[in-house]
Amino acid sequence: MSLIRFILRRLLTIIPTLFVILVITFIMTRMLPGDPAMLRMHPRATYEDYLREVARLGLDQPIYVQFLVFLGDIFSGNWGNSYILGRDYPIWLLINQKLSISLEIMAISMIIAIILGLKLGKVSAAHRNTKRDKLAKIFIYIFVSIPAFVIITYFMQLYVATPLQILPIFGYKT
Repeated sequence: MSLIRFILRRLLTIIPTLFVILVITFIMTRMLPGDPAMLRMHPRATYEDYLREVARLGLDQPIYVQFLVFLGDIFSGNWGNSYILGRDYPIWLLINQKLSISLEIMAISMIIAIILGLKLGKVSAAHRNTKRDKLAKIFIYIFVSIPAFVIITYFMQLYVATPLQILPIFGYKT
C-alpha cells in the first residue's frame, strides 16, 4: 500500500507544479519587451489594423481572462501560429515535423544508457570497494552529468553507430 500511496502523492504533486510553471511562463511572456500585436503588423498598417490585431490576439481582455485563454490553448493543443512562417502555419506542425526524429534519438539514447547502466552496475556490484568499482562509479558520474543528447551527438561524430546505421550522422534536420 505504501508504494501506491507514494506514486499517488508524486502524481498529485504534478498538478501544482505544472500550474506554477504555466503561471511563470505566462508572466514571463507578458514581461518580454515589445508588443505582440505590433510585431505582427505590416509597416504600413493603420491604427485600426493594430486595434483589430490586439482584439484578435485577446490582448484587450483582462489579464485573468488572457490567462484562462492561455490555459485553454495549452491543454487543447492550440499553441498559436508561427511569427516567422506566417499566420497560417501552426506551431504544432513545426513540432510534429521534428518530433519523430527527437523521439528516435531519445529512444536510442535510453537504450544505450540502460545497457551501459546495467553493465556498469553489474561490475560495480560484483567488485564492491575495488578499483573496478571506483572506476565504474566515476564513469557513471561522468555520464550522469552529461545530457544524453550531448553524448549521442558525440557518438555520432565518432561514427560509433554508423556501421550499424542506428544513428545516421546526416540527413536529419531537427
